[in-house]
Amino acid sequence: MFRNVLLVLSLVLLASTAQAQFATAPLDPTLENRLPQAASWRYVKGQNEQDDMRTATLAYVTKNGSGENDAGDLTWKTSGKNFLLIAKTENVSIEAFNQTSKKTTIEFGNSGYACTRVDELDQCGMGQITQDVAETRLGFGLKEGDASYGASYRTKELGWDSYNPIKRTAIGLGGTWKLGKVFFVALGLEQVSEDQPYLNPDLKWTNSIWGLGLMSGNPEETQLRLEVGGISSSEQTAEENGYESIHQAQNESLLTAEVKMNGILLHYREEGVKYAEVSNYSGWGDQATSRTSIGVGWAPNNGFIFSVQAITEVYEMANSTFDQEAKILRMALGYNF
Repeated sequence: MFRNVLLVLSLVLLASTAQAQFATAPLDPTLENRLPQAASWRYVKGQNEQDDMRTATLAYVTKNGSGENDAGDLTWKTSGKNFLLIAKTENVSIEAFNQTSKKTTIEFGNSGYACTRVDELDQCGMGQITQDVAETRLGFGLKEGDASYGASYRTKELGWDSYNPIKRTAIGLGGTWKLGKVFFVALGLEQVSEDQPYLNPDLKWTNSIWGLGLMSGNPEETQLRLEVGGISSSEQTAEENGYESIHQAQNESLLTAEVKMNGILLHYREEGVKYAEVSNYSGWGDQATSRTSIGVGWAPNNGFIFSVQAITEVYEMANSTFDQEAKILRMALGYNF
């Protein structure tokens, strides 16, 4: 029973990406959106009126980092890459995101049995484990006046060593509305289906998404973007033939701020996720993760773009000494057409 719980306990998507944007599009064009309708506000001019001069963005992103727990007897190294393609006409936007692979090698050290959570996977054991996460996402947005509506489809595979991977599929719908000249509000729902390996029963749950944003200025001079948002889902369990699968209830929060001045981009983001203790199961207790990103970049309206972000991730487990911290460097290079 305990082993089955550890095997299938997984989280809702963080943008391992964790680059979630809900109400407005990021000023950093190498960052993807969580709600596809936000892409309608990517290419704007003064006071958020649409700018038809730019039609596409192509970006290549790499991530490399390492982490350890508080005791220093559990360490890991991670590396990955992804591609982002954005295409836009006057009223239609399409975003395609692909992470071919993100590998993480976890060393449990010589202190015996230990537990960790990296890239949405809980792992307990000894020795070495190698995780691999692949993801594909496609979003479509339609802008009508001061409103934008969107639909998305994403798949994700989370695997480790020779085990069959967890396969996740999600379909999302949502809308973003501009209030006045600078304020935005977003709402969305996402239905997630998770195919479990071996004899573990499959899971389904719903993500509720909201966002409030402010975006003002002129991208050719100075532009400001602020946003807060959240994702929540309730606990879901499935039991069949003595096997159990669990999706932990979670509440995710996002705060992001960006400033662009004559093409120079400054970026700051805080994300947090709280996971409730699983009902009738006291092995893990409440859990929480936090992620802070600080970055700088170059993002002219047309031409080559790049950005660098330093990311700090912290994971805390209420009933354990397995708290951990990771440092990740994200580098992106692309082109605004």
